[in-house]
Amino acid sequence: MMRKALASLVAATAMAVTTPVLAQDRSIEASATEDFQCAVWVSIIASTPLAQDPEVQTGFNVALGFFVGRYEGLTGRGIDEDWNGQAAEEVVLNLERFATICGNRMDSFGGRLQRLGAEMIEYSERGAGSRK
Repeated sequence: MMRKALASLVAATAMAVTTPVLAQDRSIEASATEDFQCAVWVSIIASTPLAQDPEVQTGFNVALGFFVGRYEGLTGRGIDEDWNGQAAEEVVLNLERFATICGNRMDSFGGRLQRLGAEMIEYSERGAGSRK
C-alpha cells in the first residue's frame, strides 16, 4: 500500500495543489491535528531504509508538503509554531494505525492529482481555450 501511495504521489508531483476537504462531522482542529500527525508519521517513515530509493524519497517529500500545507491552511498557523508533543507521541506509539490513516490520505491525494493530470493533458490536446 505504501509504495502504491507513493507512486501515485510521485506521478503527479508537478501538479500538487492542496485543497482542504473535511468530512462534515469533523472539526477543523481535529482534522488539522491528524494532518500534523501525518506530517510526523511521514518524517519518521522517511528516515527508514524504505526511503533510500530516490523515487520513494520524492514521494515522501510531496506527502510531507501535502500534510504541512493542509495543517497550515486549516489552522492559519505555521506548523513550526505549533509543536504538539502529545500528538507526536501518539504517532510514535501507533505507527501502524497512522500508516493506514496517512496512507489512505496519500492514496486519495495521489488519485486526485492523477485525475487532474489526465484532465490537463486532455485539455492541452484539445487546444487551450477549446470547449468540450
